[in-house]
Amino acid sequence: MRSTENFLSDKAALIGAALLIFPALFWTAVTADLVFKDSFLLEKVILRLDVPLIAVLLMVVAPGIAFLINLFSILRLSFRAEEGEWIFTCRLQPKMLNIALLLFAACSTACVLLYAFLENFTIVPSHV
Repeated sequence: MRSTENFLSDKAALIGAALLIFPALFWTAVTADLVFKDSFLLEKVILRLDVPLIAVLLMVVAPGIAFLINLFSILRLSFRAEEGEWIFTCRLQPKMLNIALLLFAACSTACVLLYAFLENFTIVPSHV
């Protein structure tokens, strides 16, 4: 019989994987375009969803939610008060699938935000 914590971890991994389908498809399309010069996925799938709000939701918000869900499934946080003191306990229950999804979500979101920042701002050298 599986414990409740394992079930919640598996459920978090399933939800995280569902939220990361589009970013994984996007990075696969970009890799195929750069390495193999095959832009089929990029043109037929990704560019059809090139509406700014949808792109932000799928490339930033969904991986962010997947990151938080998998982070809280790995970390077990608890609070309690004893004799006027608050005691905070953090237990780590690492599951490889949750950690992999956590890392992919973090890297995907960081790459998209870094690209958006670098694409929209120019570095101007200061004159002394």
